[in-house]
Amino acid sequence: MVQVLEVVLVFIACIHAILDWIWFEMAEYFESLTETEIEPVGSNEEPSQNRVPETNLMQKQSSQTRIITPPIMWKPDQVSALLPDTVLPDTVLPDTTLPDTVLIPESFSEGGLTALPECESEDRKFQPKNEEKPDSSDERIKQIKEENSKLKIDLETSATELSLKCVEIQRLTAVTNELNQKLQKTSLKNDELILKLASVRNMASTSQSEFNESESKLTKELTELKVQLIIQQKLLEEKEMNLESITQDKKMADQKVEEIHKQDFNLFLTDLTEMKRTTEQLKADNQRISEARDAAILSAEETRILAEERQSQIDELKKEKAARKAVQLSNASTWAVTESQLRNEIKNLKANSTQTENETQSESELKRLKDETSLLNASLESVRESLAEKTTKNNELSSRNLELVGKNSLLEEKNETLMKETKDFREKLARQEKEIEDVWENHDAVLESALRSEKLAKEQVEALSEALAALQEAVKDTEDSAKATKAERQSMNSDDATKAPDQKKVTWIKKLLGKRKTQKSHHNGEDAEYANLLETTGLEMVERAKNLQPESGNAHVPPIHA
Repeated sequence: MVQVLEVVLVFIACIHAILDWIWFEMAEYFESLTETEIEPVGSNEEPSQNRVPETNLMQKQSSQTRIITPPIMWKPDQVSALLPDTVLPDTVLPDTTLPDTVLIPESFSEGGLTALPECESEDRKFQPKNEEKPDSSDERIKQIKEENSKLKIDLETSATELSLKCVEIQRLTAVTNELNQKLQKTSLKNDELILKLASVRNMASTSQSEFNESESKLTKELTELKVQLIIQQKLLEEKEMNLESITQDKKMADQKVEEIHKQDFNLFLTDLTEMKRTTEQLKADNQRISEARDAAILSAEETRILAEERQSQIDELKKEKAARKAVQLSNASTWAVTESQLRNEIKNLKANSTQTENETQSESELKRLKDETSLLNASLESVRESLAEKTTKNNELSSRNLELVGKNSLLEEKNETLMKETKDFREKLARQEKEIEDVWENHDAVLESALRSEKLAKEQVEALSEALAALQEAVKDTEDSAKATKAERQSMNSDDATKAPDQKKVTWIKKLLGKRKTQKSHHNGEDAEYANLLETTGLEMVERAKNLQPESGNAHVPPIHA
């Protein structure tokens, strides 16, 4: 873009140089036209014959000679070579007005001739003696004047066109200056934005690298945690398998215990049934014994009754005894001994019968119960030992399970923290992506403004190239017209030379024109050098622009023709 702007500036400088050269040539051409407007005929020695009489027509034409003041030369401002970024189309153009044509009065034209020695004489206003009508030379002069007036009109139109083109170029240069000032500001803003973009990109790259590092660390930690989780899951599975096996063992043990309990219960039930049977038998035996006892009691009562009866008999006998004391004393003692003996025998019989039966039954039952209790105690001790072992194993497994649950909770907390950190990092990434998108949108806007400025620069260059082409065409037209007028003058001079070969004397007008030509030739030498310098600098600038044109690859500039 900077190279494109340099090319545009070089092109504008070339246009200014070409315009200066064109104005210089046009000024020379106008001066030559004003000098050659009045052509002398004849010599000073024969004023009455060769000199054209000064008529009112010539006086009017000399008084109405028009000199077009050239416009003020303008120099291009120093244009900044910064990159255009934005274009502000609404620019205030400077008010420019075209220079007006000035009519030179008679006093100015007459006063301009008094400086010459030929004009200082008293016969300055020469009146011919013979006031005759103009000849063919007068007609020729009229034709030449008409042609000169036509050429003046053409030159005036071309000059007005050139002045308008110059005004347009001034307007374009003012617009370009304002745009360049605005482009400087926008380029500074673009530089700031580019710096901000670079800083944001650096920040984004650093944050991206940090995020990548943190993501790699997190991925490593996650992989490690996953491995640990897999290991812990395997351990948990093993522990679950152990727990299942333990639970199965417990179930089996419980089943065995239940079976043992059932067996014991069945045995107990059988024992109870047997005990019931034995108790029933004992009850039956007791009933029998009670019946026997009742029978014994009945027999004792009978014996008591008998004893009472006997007592009554004894009383009766005692009553009788009173009579029969000695005989009955022996009989009474024997009866008492026999009665006591019978009672003792009955008691002994009862006791012996009950004791023998009870002792035999109780001893057998006690032996059997002792055997059963010993078996039950042994089975209970074995069950208690197995239960103690299983409870110890269960306690160990429960403690391990609690430890694994604690580790699992810690791992879950770590996973939650890591998930939160990943979410935070993702949110940060989303924010950074949004910031980068905003920056890229601003960058797109800047690029769009740069493209617009490039388009405007292209349009300006195209307009300048069109103006230059129009100026070249105008210069060609003026050169062609000047060549045509020179050819016509040469032909006229050759005709005059053939008509009047003997006229060797020079009039005062020729002297004046000759002096002015000599003075002008001295000035023209300096102006020619200046024009040559302008041409050489313009050609060098055009060559430089042509050399810089292929280097500018960002924007296409139309080719510059010298």
